[in-house]
Amino acid sequence: MKECVNKCDFSTLKYRVKKRVVRNLNSSSNLNQKKKKGFTLVEMILVITIISILASISYVKFGKVQENAKLSADYTNAANIATAANIAMSDDPNLSSNIQVSDLTSKGYLSNVPKSMTSPSSDFVLKIETNGEVKVMLGEKQMYPKVD
Repeated sequence: MKECVNKCDFSTLKYRVKKRVVRNLNSSSNLNQKKKKGFTLVEMILVITIISILASISYVKFGKVQENAKLSADYTNAANIATAANIAMSDDPNLSSNIQVSDLTSKGYLSNVPKSMTSPSSDFVLKIETNGEVKVMLGEKQMYPKVD
């Protein structure tokens, strides 16, 4: 009788062990499947770092483009002022060489007084040479004709 008990216990024990091994294998495969669904913290930090580097590079380049656009707008405004001054001088040959940008606006040659985009505190100033050449200055910088 004792042998039967031992034999029965061994087969029961063998069954239980086999059942646990299968259960453990199933649970470990489920854990592996769950881990593969998301990103690790290191991967996320790496992606954020790369994106921030690319954003900073594009911001620097965009800043230069914006500054060049403002300077180009100032050159265009200076050319418009010079054109208006030339038209005003051709309409009235007795016009003095001390003509101002505000005079061009009041006489209708310009719709408004252009403001500088690069230095808002400075105004455009007209200088008419003795030979009739028109120069437009912004502070100390000559804006028209453009000096490279």
